[in-house]
Amino acid sequence: MWIISIYLISVVAAFSGTLFAAYTDWRKFTIPNYISLIIVALYPIAVITVPIEVDWVFALLIAAVTFGIGFLLFAVGIFGGGDVKLITALSLWAGPALMVSFLVGVLLAGGVLAIFILSREAWRQSEDAGGFVRGAKAAIRARTPVPYGIAIAFGSIPIFFHYLKASEIFG
Repeated sequence: MWIISIYLISVVAAFSGTLFAAYTDWRKFTIPNYISLIIVALYPIAVITVPIEVDWVFALLIAAVTFGIGFLLFAVGIFGGGDVKLITALSLWAGPALMVSFLVGVLLAGGVLAIFILSREAWRQSEDAGGFVRGAKAAIRARTPVPYGIAIAFGSIPIFFHYLKASEIFG
């Protein structure tokens, strides 16, 4: 019974870290490195104590590929460094079974979040710019930042739901 407790603590702590990353990104447009490191450090604890089989070797490969692609997106200015590290940490948890649902969730949430942020900024600038459309164009030209850590956290919900379901505490 104590093993399942350790397992549940590791899963809840990793999800809490993910939520904290979203919060810090929203407040400061930065995700501290230690959050991603904690999420990565909790993964082996979960793998050792999980009651189901986890393909951790392939999960490491997926995380490495994710980091490589993320690094390229960071290099061209599309993603922030904290976003890349958080996505990499969570792709380790997603592994081969959950990576597609994780990415689809991140992309959908990111699109909604970007529309919300740009609409809010367009509304703010609409009076000075001469209308909502011109305000939206001004917001896009100004490269209004989007705290993508929120979308990443939203996309991680299926991952942590899967791990909680694996604990069989819900029946």
